[in-house]
Amino acid sequence: MSPELSRVYTRIRRRKRKIIGTRLKRRPFFLKLGVILHCTFMGKLLQIALLEALLVSLTYGSSSCPLMIASSTADQDGIRLTFRNAGKLPIRRLDFRCTATRRGKTQSGNCLEKNAMFFPGPEYSVSYSYPDGKPEPVMVSVRSLTWSNGYIWKPSKRNTCRVMNIHPPRKAE
Repeated sequence: MSPELSRVYTRIRRRKRKIIGTRLKRRPFFLKLGVILHCTFMGKLLQIALLEALLVSLTYGSSSCPLMIASSTADQDGIRLTFRNAGKLPIRRLDFRCTATRRGKTQSGNCLEKNAMFFPGPEYSVSYSYPDGKPEPVMVSVRSLTWSNGYIWKPSKRNTCRVMNIHPPRKAE
């Protein structure tokens, strides 16, 4: 490289530093950080990482329950739940906690959809037999659900789902 070309590059670098320095002196802290992030390679990587984290959080949806239980019915054979996927991804596996609630006794049943594909939007209906085999009041809640990408969502204290109390029809006398 010729000495003259080297001097030109040095001048350009000095001007760049001077411009960035004057920008940084006049601006508040958050804008200084923005200028630094904009001017460096690591800043670009940090911007990409933040954007990716934002997009991933939007993919998994909001903090509320991704499964909206619309209605429930009961007959002599079992219970029927109607629900809608309110998330952004299809649900691949769905697990309900079906608990028979008799006075003094509670018995959990297995209400599970192992290999299913519930897309966001339309309503779906599933049927299950009574946990004890006999018509009795049942409490149904979401235990867990698995998204199509493999992420398992479970309700917590902050993210609760609707609990349905289902009562079988009374026998005609």
